[in-house]
Amino acid sequence: MHLSIMLTVEGAELQGVVATNDNVDFDNSVIIKSGLPCVTCLVGAFDLLTGNPLLGVVAQPFVKPHRSYRPKINSCFNSELFWGINLSALKATNIIPPLDDTRSTCSKLTAVVSSSSQWLVEKTSPEFEASWTSGAGYKCLSAILGLSHCYLNASGGTYFWDLCGPHAILAALGGQMISFKQLIEEGKQESLKYRAPSHFPLEDISECSVKDGFVAMRCSDLVLQKLKTCLSS
Repeated sequence: MHLSIMLTVEGAELQGVVATNDNVDFDNSVIIKSGLPCVTCLVGAFDLLTGNPLLGVVAQPFVKPHRSYRPKINSCFNSELFWGINLSALKATNIIPPLDDTRSTCSKLTAVVSSSSQWLVEKTSPEFEASWTSGAGYKCLSAILGLSHCYLNASGGTYFWDLCGPHAILAALGGQMISFKQLIEEGKQESLKYRAPSHFPLEDISECSVKDGFVAMRCSDLVLQKLKTCLSS
């Protein structure tokens, strides 16, 4: 598939490439800790006027062949590349939604939870089964690929370069990445917005921090219904 796109916004900021070597890996049924397959390289672009994510790329340089979406290249690792375009006139991605999502019929949904948000595990336990993993990029990818229903972060400490690219891919799939604080305190589904730092090179990293937490999800209605039930009790 070949796409040629002309961006007509006045400006777009390209987020840098980020990698993490946190020990996380997934298969089709469970989320487990392992080695290099957790590494992700993230690229994102956002609209400087609106703060909306426009383009996203998530690359996995080290994927075990039996878990790869691509034909086997060698006996060690394959690589994966996932992308999404989130424009008002075009939404496209190379990720094919599953034909039959059996997870929606499970008694509990699967939530990847940030280690800094431990109180969420007990609070959401009636409806969600929590999975502990590391690495914001891979946590986002779990929601993008449907390996988990959502990625919950209630305390912030995550940065624009962790989220902009995955956010664009989720939006292209019809999913959302919204503010946790505004959801809980005001009941609003406010999409995360991104902005350029006031100085280059970056002087204060907190300028690019998502301080109010977020919920990343592919199937928004299902997750939000159960999440609101848990957090209102």
